[in-house]
Amino acid sequence: MAAVQIGAHGWARNSSRQIIVLSSGIKILALIDNIANVLRLYHSDAAPWTTWTEFTGTPPAGYYSVALCTDATNWYVSWYKSATELWYASAATTAYPTDVKIADWVQSGSIVGSPRISMCLDASKVPHMVYDDFQGGAYTLTYKNKVGGSWNAGVVVKGGDHVNGDITIDTTVSHSNRYNLPQIAYNDNTNQVAAAIGTSNNPTATAHFTKVVLGAADPCMPSIAIDINGVTNILATDGDRKPTCTFLAENGGWGTAGNWTTETVVDATTGYRGGSIAINGTTRYAFTSNTSTGKIYYSTSTAYAAWAVAIEIEAGAMYFVRARWQYTDNPSYSTYGMDYICGNDPLYWNKLTIAASGITAVMGVTTPSAVFGVTNPSAVFGVTP
Repeated sequence: MAAVQIGAHGWARNSSRQIIVLSSGIKILALIDNIANVLRLYHSDAAPWTTWTEFTGTPPAGYYSVALCTDATNWYVSWYKSATELWYASAATTAYPTDVKIADWVQSGSIVGSPRISMCLDASKVPHMVYDDFQGGAYTLTYKNKVGGSWNAGVVVKGGDHVNGDITIDTTVSHSNRYNLPQIAYNDNTNQVAAAIGTSNNPTATAHFTKVVLGAADPCMPSIAIDINGVTNILATDGDRKPTCTFLAENGGWGTAGNWTTETVVDATTGYRGGSIAINGTTRYAFTSNTSTGKIYYSTSTAYAAWAVAIEIEAGAMYFVRARWQYTDNPSYSTYGMDYICGNDPLYWNKLTIAASGITAVMGVTTPSAVFGVTNPSAVFGVTP
């Protein structure tokens, strides 16, 4: 289907837009409007999602970045309200909510990809987040959660210009190695992609995170997701702007770089932005945009096989793409499609239509799964997908 325009504003940053789906089928989009400098929230109709309406009420001030997640009924949003304050709100309505300040932060100078916020829910529907802060003369990757009912003090995951974190949590009990632990991908201060995992559900000190540098120089806002087998996947770009995916089996040792496997995504072509990863079972979807043309592409990999040739899904000068994905309460892609938002000014929404046999419609072209030439191995990393 054709992309649907959402208002007449937006910002050319992956971190300035997020999308979720409620159990009702209504989709909610959050964006930072850099024209009016406010946070804007929109909701769709329940289907076919071609009508988008801004929330009622007055939008609050907004700055740079926003994070959005859901428990399927309620939605949770956090954003920079100014260059010094981090705010949060949650509700189940389509009206602008009452918001609360949860942290002071400082924005200073330039930062790769702009300051970023990322938020997700754990198995108990408790919010966890990472955000960028400027402390002691350098940016720090800071973590917070609401374990116990109120926002806890921020914990520095990594100091010294470590930024642009993306967070997720595996809520499948059988994945015992990482069940309910916050997992984070971020930019290392040597401009490489790195990863951290909490040693408990409620890390309260820097030492409570196991960290590893994975390489892929110039990662440009990495994206993290977990598949049905508990395998952690991180999408980033290397020094030549080639999208890469680094992944770790559920039973692998997190803190050893040699346990992580890195693949080239899309192909060997250079000139792509960081992108966004989403997963359906063990089928991984990497969304990227070309830095020269702004065209949006996606590529797939099923059961850890090689990535398929990239398929163009938006031909205009869209730039920057963010796909819907979260581990818990992630409504069916076969029912609601795999949502993505892209564009600079204005912003657009669209979706891939996914069925059991694979992608069934992309820009009006039927693309059955057989095209990808991928077969499912009977055993991967010692588990049967």
